[in-house]
Order: sequence, then structure tokens, then C-alpha cells
Amino acid sequence: RPFDLGRVEAPTERARFVEALGGGIFGALIARKAEIQADAQLLGRETDRALHLLGDLLREARPRRWEISADGTDAGGDYVAVEVLNMRFAGPNVPLAPNADPSDGMLDLVCIAEGDREALGDYLEMRLRLAGGALPELARVRAASVRLVAPAGERLHLDDRAWPTGDPVDEPLALEVRCLPGAATVVAG
Repeated sequence: RPFDLGRVEAPTERARFVEALGGGIFGALIARKAEIQADAQLLGRETDRALHLLGDLLREARPRRWEISADGTDAGGDYVAVEVLNMRFAGPNVPLAPNADPSDGMLDLVCIAEGDREALGDYLEMRLRLAGGALPELARVRAASVRLVAPAGERLHLDDRAWPTGDPVDEPLALEVRCLPGAATVVAG
């Protein structure tokens, strides 16, 4: 089966991704990966610790201005997180794009605004208490190409690692993100 990949280009480097590229609370979460993995920091399984920390980050986050264009359509605004997904999930299995299909030649852009904070927070609490729950559908835009300007001070991630470094970007960073349709092949048996 053909499998899409994402490709991101920044002024000084480029990379491919399988799952997602993004920033905001998910970038901050990945930057604190060592804290999540340390058993002494928080109780519970690693996923539970990640969900707990994501909830804390969500409560503390202040929206930042992102410049965004998805296939030429303006999607910019003030967001606590911006994720360009090839798959359904970001972070600790949070279904930001439940209808994403990694073989359709498109990426899913999900921008989490102030108005989404309560619903996402409630979902994270339900996951922690009940080990399940449904995330209300977030607004998403399907696009083959996304242009982003991440605000200064933002932490970015590429799949499950901090990108381009573990530090927040010093100044606004322009990114070109494209879907690479069928760039890989998955064999299922």
C-alpha cells in the first residue's frame, strides 16, 4: 500500500516526517520528553504522564500569532498549537485528525485556538480518569501544501523529536510543508 510522507523545508534545513510537524503545546511536550520518561517525576504509565503534562501545558499556554497558508488559503491566527498531520494522532495518542489517511496525498492542518482549550482539556482529563474518551472534532483543513511562519519563542517538533533543535526558535521561522504522495510503501500481511 502506498504511504505518504511529509516534507518540511526551513531556511537552513529540510526533513521528512511520518506522523506530524507542529509547535505550541505539543512542541513543548516533546521538549520535556526526559521529564515524561523519568519514573520519579510523575506517577503512572508514560502515556499517562504525557497526558498529565500536556494538560498542564494547555492550561498555561498563551495563544501566539501564526502565519499560515494551506494550499493558498489563509489560515493564520492566534493558536496554542499548530499541527500538520499525516496521521490521526499527535503527542500521546491524541486524535487531532481522526479522519487523516496517510495514503490520500493530503496533510491535515489542525490549529488549536483559545476556543478549543476547554474541549481539549476535558478530553485530556477523561483520558486520565477513564483511559478513554472522545475528543470533540477540531477544525481542520486538508491541504497538499502548507506554509507556516512559527512565532519567535515557539518550540517545534517533527514526529516525536524536537526540531530543528530542542530550543525555542529565536525569531519567526518560515516553513514550507508538503505532502509526498506515496513516498513509501507499507507491506501488510
